[in-house]
Amino acid sequence: EEGPVDYTLSVQNGFGRGGIGGPIFILDKNRNLIERRREFFHSEYEQANIQGKFTLDGPGSSVGNLILGYTPYWNPVHLLDIRHEATGEVRSRRFTESLAGYQGDINGDYDLAVGPGRLKFIGLRHWEHQPLVTTNILRFISTGADSRGSEFSRDSHSGETVTRAEYRWKTGRHDWQVSLERAFNSLDQKGRLFDLDPQCKFVEVPFPEGSGSVREIRYEGLATFSRPISQKLDLQVAAGAEVSNLDRTTDDEPARKFFRPKGSVVLGWHPDKSWDISLKLRRRVGQISFFDFLAQPNLSANRENAGNPELVPPQSWEVETDFAHDLGRWGKTDLTLHYYDVSDIVDFIPIGDNQQAVGNLPHADRLGFQSTSTFLLDPLGFTGAKLDATFMGEWTKVRDPLTLRARPISGIRDRMASLQLRHDIPHTQLAWSAYVQYQHYVSNYFLTEIDQTLDIPWIAGFYVEDKNVYGMTVRFTVDNIFNGRHLEFRKVFTGFRDRAPIAFIEHHNELVGPIFNLSVKGNF
Repeated sequence: EEGPVDYTLSVQNGFGRGGIGGPIFILDKNRNLIERRREFFHSEYEQANIQGKFTLDGPGSSVGNLILGYTPYWNPVHLLDIRHEATGEVRSRRFTESLAGYQGDINGDYDLAVGPGRLKFIGLRHWEHQPLVTTNILRFISTGADSRGSEFSRDSHSGETVTRAEYRWKTGRHDWQVSLERAFNSLDQKGRLFDLDPQCKFVEVPFPEGSGSVREIRYEGLATFSRPISQKLDLQVAAGAEVSNLDRTTDDEPARKFFRPKGSVVLGWHPDKSWDISLKLRRRVGQISFFDFLAQPNLSANRENAGNPELVPPQSWEVETDFAHDLGRWGKTDLTLHYYDVSDIVDFIPIGDNQQAVGNLPHADRLGFQSTSTFLLDPLGFTGAKLDATFMGEWTKVRDPLTLRARPISGIRDRMASLQLRHDIPHTQLAWSAYVQYQHYVSNYFLTEIDQTLDIPWIAGFYVEDKNVYGMTVRFTVDNIFNGRHLEFRKVFTGFRDRAPIAFIEHHNELVGPIFNLSVKGNF
């Protein structure tokens, strides 16, 4: 701290290592075994988050904050499989992915007294360079035939700039706020595609759909009003709209303009000191990935994904109700129920007669719950211990663009359960914890395949922690102690799955093994 300026400098290392290996079985449409594979997968992730936080106190009651961040990252991926076909032929495949980029952030706000209220200015600038190279090579070991392969490189620069102003004031028991926001988002991508020639050299092929620029300018205005209706009832109403201009600037199509109303009504009820119950009705506009406007081939899955310049953000009417209960010395519990009526849901759609892309389906329903509880075990004589329990479930429905039948939204997590016990040993700086977790994801419904991936659906682990090792917290963690597996079930068709026969069925059941992690955290 230097005078009116308080600052914090930090460096945080984010890291990860992943590895799986094991058998893959390839079946024909009659479920006859036609190929056995042995796969070895390894990935690494390193991230250095360098950040400076500065707070300016004054003049007067004014407060300013500034956050500067720079984050380089590295994420190499290596995959090798050996393939034994029923005919006796032996093949091998090597897939590699290289990603070494960085992102930068400048976030600031300044809050000051103006007239009867307070005015807050907010600014954000985020940019990222994400150079990606993926290579896939298939070798014919037993026959000696020429290798086949492809390489896709993507050099992308993305950015976001947001400026926002908020003014809030009180009139008696009423709270008011008006806000105006302008956002500019951009993506510039240069994609290149190569094929392996008989001399094992990559030769570039035309790939204009993999390069382009996307721009969005968005304006938002909101007015918020809140007041207590009685001693136990509170009301908050927010209303406004969003206007945006979305354009893939490298094609001949005109920019698309959108006007979207948005807002919410929240009613809070506090029947007594231990209960908080709320009901929220909200109109929300979702987010989309600009990468989906341009072609993004998946070499590992041998799946082409076309670009879609007609992609729009989803919109939804949402109803949420929340029941929070303070259990006193026993802890607390919270239950949230929700229903979302979604239009323009993002899923996979046909492009032309034989291409697929990320796009919008007209309508989807989402109905679910989440329960989060913390139970303190001191009343049972287990001093310093607590049990965290989380359960969730969600049921979704969307009409498939090919079969026109109802199915779940692609790739969504539809159920999860987690139990974690932590014990801070009294009169020491030591703690330990153990947990078990289950989660399940529905299939991804691509147009030419159906794929479900369950990466360690059941996982359990523990950690031990010392909260004072020369002023730092040291934690050693072991995950997946019961040998959870990587599972994948894939059904691939020769064309669109509503009209083409099955090409093959693919089953993965691969070893992951225990996962070890040592973390050191502290302030200087």
